[in-house]
Amino acid sequence: MLRIRNTIILITLIGSLQFCKHNNIQSQQIQQQNEPVTVIDTIPFSFKMITDMRENWYLFGRIILPVQIKDTTVYALLDNGFPYTFIIKPLFNKLCHSSRIPHNVYTADTSALMPVDFDLRIHDFVLHEDTIGIHSDDILTKRHSKDIDISIVIGLDLFEKNIVEIDFQNNRLLVYDKLPDRVTDFEVWNVYYDAQYNRLRRVTIPDFVSKDRQVLSGDFLIDLGSCGTELFSFSSFAKRVDLEAIRQDSLTWGHKILHWSSFPMQKSSTHKKSLLNLDGIIGMDFLWRFNVIFDFQNNKLYLKPRTL
Repeated sequence: MLRIRNTIILITLIGSLQFCKHNNIQSQQIQQQNEPVTVIDTIPFSFKMITDMRENWYLFGRIILPVQIKDTTVYALLDNGFPYTFIIKPLFNKLCHSSRIPHNVYTADTSALMPVDFDLRIHDFVLHEDTIGIHSDDILTKRHSKDIDISIVIGLDLFEKNIVEIDFQNNRLLVYDKLPDRVTDFEVWNVYYDAQYNRLRRVTIPDFVSKDRQVLSGDFLIDLGSCGTELFSFSSFAKRVDLEAIRQDSLTWGHKILHWSSFPMQKSSTHKKSLLNLDGIIGMDFLWRFNVIFDFQNNKLYLKPRTL
C-alpha cells in the first residue's frame, strides 16, 4: 500500500510540475505578444516623383538619404533590387586606404563582393555590414547630379534584417523591431523569395484577363530602384494579357497597377535573360501611392493607400 501511495504522490507531483511549466510558457507567450512595438528609428529621406522627363530623371522616383560610414558622410539610394549594399570603388579605396581589390572576388558584372566590418549610420540607426559589393567607378555616374553625388546603394540587407515601413506621406523610413499592430489597416501581399534572382522578392498578381477571356496571373518583382512599372514583352503573359479588359474593372490589383502609375505599363525587352521567368516589375510609380511595410522575414508586403 505504501508503495502505491508513494507512486500516486510522485505522479501527482510530476503532473503539477508539467502544468506549472505549461502555464509558464503560455504566460511568456502572452507577455511577448503584449510587448509594445519599438520604433528603432525614424529616418527622413528625400523623394520626388518625376513630372518632367527633361529633368534629371534618374534621381526622381528614388529614395535618397545621407549615411555616415567611418566618419565619412555621403548620399545613398535605397534600392531593394541590389542583393547587397554597394559602394563605388573610389569610396572603398578611401575607406580602406587601399587601391587594390582581390581579383578572385570579381563577379561577371564587374562588381566585387568583399567581406568587411563596416557600420553604416543612417540617421540614428546602425546597419552593420559584413559583406558589401563594390562597383566600378562609372556604375553610379548616371545617379549623379550637380547637387547630389550618390556613392552608396543600400540594398536588400536592410530589409532582410529589419521590418521597414516606407511612409511616403511624410518622406520617412520607420525601422521596427517587430510588426506594428496597425498592419490590420493595410492590405497584404504574399512575397516569394527567389535565389535565382539574387534573393529579390516577387509577387503574384492574379487579377488580369487574357484576350480569350481567361483569368491570368503575373509574376512581378518589387523594385524600389525602378522608376516605372513595366511589362516584359518577352513573357508569355505579355502576349496573352488584354490590357483593355483590365481597364473595365477598377477593383482589381491589375487595374490599380496599370492606372495608379505615372507611366502606363510598358512592354520592355531591355532586361537580362535572368528575368525570363518573370512578367514584369512593379516600380516606384505605383509604390509611392501607398505607405508600404516590408516584412521580408515573414514574406509579406503591406500596402495602405495614402493621401495624394
